Order: sequence, then C-alpha cells, then structure tokens
Amino acid sequence: MYEKGSYDVGCGTFTYQIVQPVSLEAYPPICYKRAQLPPVNGTLQEGIVKSWAQSLPCLDARKTLIKKGDQSTFVQKMIGDYTTKTLVWIQYNVWWREGCVLEKNGPSESTYLLPIGEGEGKPWCSSIFGGLANQCAAEDEKVGGSVQIGCLVYEVVDSDVKRTTWGSGRER
Repeated sequence: MYEKGSYDVGCGTFTYQIVQPVSLEAYPPICYKRAQLPPVNGTLQEGIVKSWAQSLPCLDARKTLIKKGDQSTFVQKMIGDYTTKTLVWIQYNVWWREGCVLEKNGPSESTYLLPIGEGEGKPWCSSIFGGLANQCAAEDEKVGGSVQIGCLVYEVVDSDVKRTTWGSGRER
C-alpha cells in the first residue's frame, strides 16, 4: 500500500514515502498456518476466543486509544485457557498498521471497541476476534490470523510467544 525510497541530491539525501489512503472498512482476513508460528499446544475455538475477548482484551477497548506510530498504545493480551483439558494460549493483539493513513484525512488514532463506528451490523471488538477465529478455523489449522479494519489490525493467535514487530500483520 505504500512505497518508500531515498534519493541522494548531492548535498544530502531526500527520503520519501508514498502512502495510499485506506477506507474505513474491513479487509479480508489473513489466516496463519501452524508452520508460521512458534510451537502451539492446541487449536482456537470461536466460542472460547469470543468469550475471553469480552472479558479481557476488549474490556478497556472503549477508552484505550491506539495511535498511529506509537507502539506504546498498541494492545497485547494473553490468556491461558484450559477448557479443552489442554492449555491453549490465546494472544489478542491490536495495533495501527505501519504507514497506514485513512482516506479523507481520517483520524490518526482510534479506540478499538467499534473501529467503524456504532450501528447495526458494524463490527465490535469481541465479534471481530470471534469472527476471525471462526473464519481462520475453516481455512487453516485453527491457529489464528489477522484482519485489518481501517488502519487497525486485529490479531488472535494460539501462541505464548509475544509479537515483537508491528508492521502490516503479514510478518508473523
């Protein structure tokens, strides 16, 4: 979505970045394969993911602002679930995609409870995580994935290894 570069102009270097603004909508999910993640213990189940999302990762979603370029505002919550008699680590992450700009001079910060705003049929935090778990369970090995909504990236993954990079969501 964006290009970066630099050009030596003789008396210094000119650095540029071309950004393609994105609309405030949900984009197709990216589902992970087991081989893309550190070793995992189990599989994600939509009901469990959605249930935990309501209590922990989405608890502060209304008042927590995620800001463009400020990693200290990004959300990372981990929960150990033993419902299936096997310890499954569920990691919930939300961040502002690197280099992302909303079209029409949209905001550069957002809460993550209702990323598109309120209204019937609009996604909200726990339904985003639950839906992502459901979509990726049908397509892959039930280890999770990510979805971009506007400039926010939501990720749910079966891993106890914390994410340390916050780019596009594809570099897991």
